[in-house]
Amino acid sequence: MEERYNKMKTDPIEDLVIQSRLEKIKRARENPDIEVIEIELSSVEQVYNHMDPSPFYDKELDANAEQYLLSALDEIPLKKEAMLVIYVQTKKLTEKKETILKDSIHRHFERKAKSLDRQAHKKTKRVTYSAIFGIIFLGLCLTISYKLTTQTSPESYYQILGQGLVVIGWVALWDPTEYFLFDWWEPRKEIAECKKISKIAIEVIPVNPPDIEKQAKQDDRKIKSGDIKVKTDDAKVKTEESKNISEEIKNVSDDVKQETDEMNSTGQNQN
Repeated sequence: MEERYNKMKTDPIEDLVIQSRLEKIKRARENPDIEVIEIELSSVEQVYNHMDPSPFYDKELDANAEQYLLSALDEIPLKKEAMLVIYVQTKKLTEKKETILKDSIHRHFERKAKSLDRQAHKKTKRVTYSAIFGIIFLGLCLTISYKLTTQTSPESYYQILGQGLVVIGWVALWDPTEYFLFDWWEPRKEIAECKKISKIAIEVIPVNPPDIEKQAKQDDRKIKSGDIKVKTDDAKVKTEESKNISEEIKNVSDDVKQETDEMNSTGQNQN
């Protein structure tokens, strides 16, 4: 993306709005307190979920686009300011489409933050009830265990039962304890990231799409050059094979001639 940005800066741009945006992006890059997140799209529609039947302005984002933004923001401290730069491969982008794209991203993550907040609230409420019942159950288990271990002989099976009740009572509190000590902050962090993206500054930059026909012709020339090289190599191999066969035939002829001469010499000696 850095190469794309530098290339655009060296190209003449007549649109003053785009020029001002590029200058704004440059200042953001040079500011250590701002993190710039960049994404390139082949079209505006690429960022949307095509399975969503909602109107264009209210569609959900594609799962890959959503995950990319969340993973990019996950590497940035929540308190640090961020800017999202979207490069769209199009010769011209209407102001309406640009506004819809920005609003769609903001609304999507705003809805996601509210949904995650509701889910986290429900889970916290359920785990809280589980913790209350777990504490009551643990108290009951400890009471029964105390009576069993103090009112029976040490060799009695009631001692084992009493110790088992203590273990069961603590196991009942395992999930609530794990949630409040370790798991509660994960959904909160994701909610904070979604809220941050729902208010993030977005700059949309149209860029010229690559010349597909030109690239195809270049690839075709490369393929043809490769075919010519392969054919040349095949011809060289066949020439070498023919040369080797000729040498083998010559060697066989020489051997036959030598054997014939030896046989003639032997016949003359016998006579």
